[in-house]
Amino acid sequence: TELGNAASSGLVAGLCPSTEADLGDVFFATAAWLQAGGSFGIGTIDLVIGDPDRPDPYDLDGGSRRLNLQIWYPAELADQDDPEPWLANGDIVGPAIAEAFGFPSFALGHSNLIKSHSYRQAAVTGSGSFPVVIYSHGWTGLRSNGLDQVEALAAAGFIVVAPDHTYGSAATAFPDGELVTYEPTALPEFETVPDEVYDEAALLLVATFAADLLLILDELERLNGDSGVMTAPLRPDIGLDPWVEPVAGDVLDAGIETPFLAIRSEEWLGYDNDPVLRDFARRSPQTDLLGLIGGGHQDFTVLPRFSALGALLDTKGTISSDRASEIVNSYLVGFFDGQLNGGPGLSAVPVFEEICAGTCEVATG
Repeated sequence: TELGNAASSGLVAGLCPSTEADLGDVFFATAAWLQAGGSFGIGTIDLVIGDPDRPDPYDLDGGSRRLNLQIWYPAELADQDDPEPWLANGDIVGPAIAEAFGFPSFALGHSNLIKSHSYRQAAVTGSGSFPVVIYSHGWTGLRSNGLDQVEALAAAGFIVVAPDHTYGSAATAFPDGELVTYEPTALPEFETVPDEVYDEAALLLVATFAADLLLILDELERLNGDSGVMTAPLRPDIGLDPWVEPVAGDVLDAGIETPFLAIRSEEWLGYDNDPVLRDFARRSPQTDLLGLIGGGHQDFTVLPRFSALGALLDTKGTISSDRASEIVNSYLVGFFDGQLNGGPGLSAVPVFEEICAGTCEVATG
């Protein structure tokens, strides 16, 4: 068909709201476009949200909790400026991240030159609604950790919201000029403190990140209310090398009833975390466990693709970064398309020889 031929050609769909909304006799078949392999352009905006009634447990000045958010969405790309850099405020955040991990400040000095596929404040495609996915980074990560992942989802018709978890992110640059780097005592090195001190810190960190996500959900509900659009709760979850050891025992024992997909790196298959995760999966009837053979923890981020820091941190696996990205993005889009759009789901994901299922009895390094 004409639509299928256009989609298979690699054409990116961009719809102008002013014409599609005004002409009345023009409609775009979004579902058919995506099923045919088409993709949307990507827009992005930033927000700062906060809860004045919630003290930040890591702010020594007693301030309330606030977060930087970035949102990616399907967009119209006519007459856009240059795409956004991979790392927002890279001239400030890049050196801070490098120094936090013991590298010279110039090690990420090139980050402003690395461009994304997203365009600031581009017009939203069409006038319909899109499912929402929240991307939450891990300890000392940042919201653009998985830029390829959030862009893959946005290009497939999802809105993606990602925070910098303040004091848990490697560095957070607020619009008012405040730069907040990660707080080392929020998760001390395991060998440097007694077990009970480490466990208490880990539980607080998990609770803080979880409360951040609830704050984001409240903000999304408010925005939906302002627009008159109501959406279903966000239920399915994906964990990319999820660290579940510090989660409270009663939570792990209860499991979850909602769909959950965990993709683990081969590196982490050999850690004490994996038996805990597998036990959690046994209590969660809709959980799938996969492993990325040849993958290291950093292979779930874009850092190895843009900098040698990933290899220097010794958490980059043997798989190529491009291949890891292809595999992970295929599962992300397939899983959420099935769960939120009623698509074919994981059955539509290609077979990758680097993926193992279940306990993944592979030789780990």
